[in-house]
Amino acid sequence: MKKLINFRPILFIMLSLCCGISATYFFTQEKIVWGVFFVCVFVLPLMAFLVFFTKRNKLLRNAIFSSVFLIFFILGGLRTYASINNYNNANLSGHNYDIKAKIVQIYESETGHKFILDNAYINGNRKGEIYYKISLSVIGKSDFDIGDIISFNANLYDNQSIYEDRFNSNDVERGIKYYTSVNASEINKISTELNIYERLNLFIRDSLKSGLDEKEFSVGYALLLGNSNFMDNDLISSYRYAGVAHIFAVSGLHIGFLATLLIFIFKKLKINPFLKTIIITFILLFYSGICGFSASSLRATVMTSVMLFASLKGSRYDSLTALSFAGILILLFSPVQLFCVGFELSFMVVTGIIVLAKPIAKLIKFLPQKIAMTIGTVLSAQIFSLPICLYAFGYVSTISVLINLLFIPIVSFIFTLTLFATIIGGIFGISNILLFPSNYIFKLINILIGAFDYKIFIVGGIVIGSGIISYYFIWLILADMFNLKRLAKLIVSLCLSVTFITTIIISNTSNNSGIKMYVTSNDTLSATYISLEEQNVLIVSDVEYIYSTSRLKKLVQKTGEDRVDTLIVMGGYMVNLQQFITKMTSVYSIKKVYYYGHKQYDMEEICNISFPKIILKNFADGEIIKSANIDLSFSMQGKVILGRIGSQKSAIFSRLPNENLDFSYLDNSYDIMVCLDRAEALLSRYKPTIAISYKYSNIYQNAISYGNICLKID
Repeated sequence: MKKLINFRPILFIMLSLCCGISATYFFTQEKIVWGVFFVCVFVLPLMAFLVFFTKRNKLLRNAIFSSVFLIFFILGGLRTYASINNYNNANLSGHNYDIKAKIVQIYESETGHKFILDNAYINGNRKGEIYYKISLSVIGKSDFDIGDIISFNANLYDNQSIYEDRFNSNDVERGIKYYTSVNASEINKISTELNIYERLNLFIRDSLKSGLDEKEFSVGYALLLGNSNFMDNDLISSYRYAGVAHIFAVSGLHIGFLATLLIFIFKKLKINPFLKTIIITFILLFYSGICGFSASSLRATVMTSVMLFASLKGSRYDSLTALSFAGILILLFSPVQLFCVGFELSFMVVTGIIVLAKPIAKLIKFLPQKIAMTIGTVLSAQIFSLPICLYAFGYVSTISVLINLLFIPIVSFIFTLTLFATIIGGIFGISNILLFPSNYIFKLINILIGAFDYKIFIVGGIVIGSGIISYYFIWLILADMFNLKRLAKLIVSLCLSVTFITTIIISNTSNNSGIKMYVTSNDTLSATYISLEEQNVLIVSDVEYIYSTSRLKKLVQKTGEDRVDTLIVMGGYMVNLQQFITKMTSVYSIKKVYYYGHKQYDMEEICNISFPKIILKNFADGEIIKSANIDLSFSMQGKVILGRIGSQKSAIFSRLPNENLDFSYLDNSYDIMVCLDRAEALLSRYKPTIAISYKYSNIYQNAISYGNICLKID
């Protein structure tokens, strides 16, 4: 009698660890049902393993294995609880501090730069070194770089472990707990301190900058080191819509290329095979360090190293065991990685390739073997990454399989060429010569990626929810990962398919009903998006002269809605309407724009020429929108919008002037109130049922700390 599944101890240790991490996570988030579910997923198979599948002569062995599984389950739970609990309890509550810290990462933004600071020392309400990192938004031009020790004064606000209705896994895992913003002129440079990884990272970056044009440099830097921070939003979006942005996450593709090159080089040298394997492993691990020890690069490094050592000993290489071993190492060090998109995509893509690539290749065996295997690899990766992409990004590309089939061979060539040219060119100061071919290859790739609007191939707005479990089990059964007879396989697959389809229908029909309101904010723009059956309304409550639409773009990805029937700009801002509408139309398709204040005849004429399909209107205090589900009007000199959203009595505030306003327009009670400044005073005074602050608040939920806040109104 065949076993139901083949016993791989390392795989089951990895699964036990994941169950312990998942159960603890859901219990800490007060999602008891899911917490109990993962406890049962661990306990029930373990009991069955001991009671029903253990022969007397193997009782001791199986009892030892069960104890090991239990240890890793508990260990995963304890590590997860400690990570989340320590993060949530490290609050600084918005107090003002003198801060000295080191820049370890730099991101470019529309308003300046964003620095990630580590090794921070604070002096204020608390004094001393802090364990967690700081995200610093720098307004204006700055010439600071990685490794610079800087000092400044600012209020430090706390990140939350829940962000945009999801676990803030990336910030928790990276240890980014605090955020603030200052003008570039307020920052002082003290000194520069670089570790070996930072020095080599900057060496590669500077060599690429010397030999590539600006846009090509951003792509080359992302390809070699997995850092897409210098790519502008439009460019990275084009790669994402085409389904090939995965080339910017250092993974098996990159590590495999590098390992192949190293094996080829060392083959020519007469070195002890064991020593050769150790050196290659060390170089791969060092490369992972230059890339920031990302989950995908570590996973690929561990798997490649296991393969090399297995080949050295003449042992059979088991890819699932190697993948599991990599997962155990990463999750023991950082259990929160389990909830990071990078980790999930990296491991699920490789699992898909291991499980499905060969079965798919067999189905198309009429094609040449290499082509069939390539199609199987690309297609299996897409199948296993699909639910994660829908959950994390809100969409998938239907053309990505075809693009990847054409793209991957080019990437292997350009990666190898650019890596050697960058290193040798940087050493001898001839990067501009050696990177000349790479520069024009990147130009050609950018033209091809940017020449076509791949958005038409995007499918989004689908919620899978708990159906993800049945989805993956269907593919595992079809790939013969379980030793089932044909009839049993058919019945189980049909049952899982019915469960999956039912879950999808329920999740999507329940999710799309009713009126929804989203409150979103960053340092430069605050807005409320109202989704109705008959129209979508976007109210911009606060906008700086230079502002970022990044949060709105994230909202579009989350909701799948890029249509605004009515755009309302609240009073008090000297907005250049042409520039404002130009920037907003890069995010939304807009029908009408209402702005508060005196009519801008000249600007309206310019806008009518630039945007002939957009209706432009100005309003003073009074009615703006009136329909079955919404009734809104300007009040208090355009500083407040009052009215009804569905059946909810609402008040949405803009920035309030320093002088006292006449609040007699306001009633004593509101269902919904959204405030920009003076939030705590206003919200505590009127005590609405739903109280939200656009920006920083220590008492009420605010859109900067919690991301795009979603409210289901009716």
